[in-house]
Amino acid sequence: MVLLSIFSILGSSGIFSPAILLAILLMCLSGVIAYFGQLKLGIVNLALTSVALANSPVTDISRMESPLTAVFYLVPVAIGFGGVLLGVRRVQHASGT
Repeated sequence: MVLLSIFSILGSSGIFSPAILLAILLMCLSGVIAYFGQLKLGIVNLALTSVALANSPVTDISRMESPLTAVFYLVPVAIGFGGVLLGVRRVQHASGT
């Protein structure tokens, strides 16, 4: 999974749509993995996919023509980071601290 994130970083520097789509899917998957307790893998993968999305010329805010396009990028970010936050909270409550 980390190798796929590194591939999406390398592919997203040009306009390579499958790499962007892969980064968006991996971002959602990272949040789900972190929620179920694999925090280290989820955080590392989320960081790598965030770099891939930030590095891509496709995600330039000034070129977005409709608000729906912005939602297409914001929903996976919310799922990814929300899953990490909820996963940390879940692990904290399970450990009793």
